[in-house]
Amino acid sequence: GGSGPSLLNYKYAEVFYRYTDPKDSLLQGSHGLGAALVMDLPTIFFLKGTFTWNSGSGEKNARAAANADYNLSTITVGGGAYMPITNKLHFVGEAGLVYANFQADGINKSYTDGGIYIRPSLRYQALDWLELQAGVTVASTDDYDSKIFDVLGYFRVFPMFDLNIGADFGDVSRGFRAGGRGSPSNSAFP
Repeated sequence: GGSGPSLLNYKYAEVFYRYTDPKDSLLQGSHGLGAALVMDLPTIFFLKGTFTWNSGSGEKNARAAANADYNLSTITVGGGAYMPITNKLHFVGEAGLVYANFQADGINKSYTDGGIYIRPSLRYQALDWLELQAGVTVASTDDYDSKIFDVLGYFRVFPMFDLNIGADFGDVSRGFRAGGRGSPSNSAFP
């Protein structure tokens, strides 16, 4: 919909800054970066991959002689399909694999966790320049977030570039993000 390319496409690259606030009282919030790549396939299918990396610290406590510096990185690889309810409202189903690696110094806590995930979501192009997105991710992970509710807003600033802000609320952490998404015009890429 609209005079420009639709915001509801499935061929884009995205980079973002991410602040993660763990629910573990020994750890402070962390700053990090993330990237996502989505490639459309024939008909209603697409492939998606994401990577995030965060680094933070903890507070001094009786068990740790120094700050609990930590790193958290995640990778997801999956695919999905979308069903246009209208030209401006899509139901999206996604499934794939998730891998998380957490390393903390000073509190002797670390884990490597992997599993499968599913993510149903809705994408709505409210205006020619505004997309709203909401979804729920459920994963078979034990230590990493196994349930995450997320909301995102994308704002078109150029014909093939959008800015975004969003938040997600999981059972182990919550995160806030801001970034940019580039998508090629449909006429330049068959």
